[in-house]
Amino acid sequence: MSKTVLLTGARGFIGSHLYEALVQRSDWRVVASARPGRTAPGEIAVALEDPLAVGRAIQAVKPDHVVHAAGRARGAAADMYRDDVVTTVGLSDAISAHAPEAILTVLGSAAEYGVPRDHRLIKEDYPGVPVSAYGCVKQASA
Repeated sequence: MSKTVLLTGARGFIGSHLYEALVQRSDWRVVASARPGRTAPGEIAVALEDPLAVGRAIQAVKPDHVVHAAGRARGAAADMYRDDVVTTVGLSDAISAHAPEAILTVLGSAAEYGVPRDHRLIKEDYPGVPVSAYGCVKQASA
């Protein structure tokens, strides 16, 4: 049986590479989302900041897995917060309501960790001390 993966941010740097890798798997159906008015053929339009639109998309796609690669890496902190944290919460809520068995994977960033004090390898239990607005936003959306 084929699994369905919904990929947000499929046109971004990481998302575009991930999309190519996912479509190579013949046993997976990959659905890419883009902002309304910016979709390419085969993509679905989803305004990720609109919880109702996200809910409709989840209901329509019925994903087994959602990979959330959309977000904003620069700009005003409020815009990054909206595009990273608010969209992640809305996506999580929509999955809980309409596809509770789906797995959600949210892509992170090394910026969440900041610069470790002793410059050693960072372990999973390192709490992170972001040094930029982007790092703070990514940590908040994790």
